[in-house]
Amino acid sequence: MAEKLAITEVRRVDDAESEGETEAGSHFFPGTSRRGLGRNGRHPGRRLSAHPQSAHLRRQRLSALTVPWCTYTDPQVAHVGLSVRQARAQHIPVKTYTVPLQDVVRAITDGEEEGFVKIHVREGTDRILGATIVGRTAGELINTISLAMVTGLGLSRLARVIHAHPTQGEAVRHAAQACALSLPPVCRH
Repeated sequence: MAEKLAITEVRRVDDAESEGETEAGSHFFPGTSRRGLGRNGRHPGRRLSAHPQSAHLRRQRLSALTVPWCTYTDPQVAHVGLSVRQARAQHIPVKTYTVPLQDVVRAITDGEEEGFVKIHVREGTDRILGATIVGRTAGELINTISLAMVTGLGLSRLARVIHAHPTQGEAVRHAAQACALSLPPVCRH
């Protein structure tokens, strides 16, 4: 089976470079001198970005951003935040909640049982440090974790969210339920 490559639309971001800031995912395309437009039909020297929200992103420090990524293979591999190795290198105690997709009804129904959801929290809390998801819909599932991280929503709070059934998103809820059951009520956000 041939692998497919995802192409991302590229959009213009005005003059962010003049502020001396950099932005993840941006590229410069050299222009031509024809009527002052570049090969892409835009002004030369302007920065292009693959994210429509990038004008908002340029105002934040890159280290403060929660940037998920996904490799569009079969199955997909998606990640956000810290890995266990990175957290331990920073002397952060980590607890990982893992849900194999073979335990998720929709994955079984779809015949997509290969993969897992791993969510890392600071040990003794439900503060999400990062997550890795491997599965056919990993790129879709990682967004829930990114949203929780950006808003400061603890993993145990996701257990209270009613998910449509059956969906592969229930894998995140299963991990959240395991976290909620392992923590005393005082530690839950």
